[in-house]
Amino acid sequence: MDHVGGFAELLAQLDGARRTKNLFYAARIEGRFARIRTRAACKAAAGVTLVDATSHQAEFEFTDVGGALVGFWIPS
Repeated sequence: MDHVGGFAELLAQLDGARRTKNLFYAARIEGRFARIRTRAACKAAAGVTLVDATSHQAEFEFTDVGGALVGFWIPS
């Protein structure tokens, strides 16, 4: 992939690279990104659900940044 115009295009390209819908996949994408939004959740107490633990997470936005994105696709 030389250029991806947005998230929908990225998903389409990654979906095209999968050989099956029944395996876990990891993806690493290196490049320069016009805009990145990130989140950071703090440690939660035992028994707190993921939804509750992330309901007050910090969010950050960066522009014109280079780096690597890593993500995972998990089958239903």
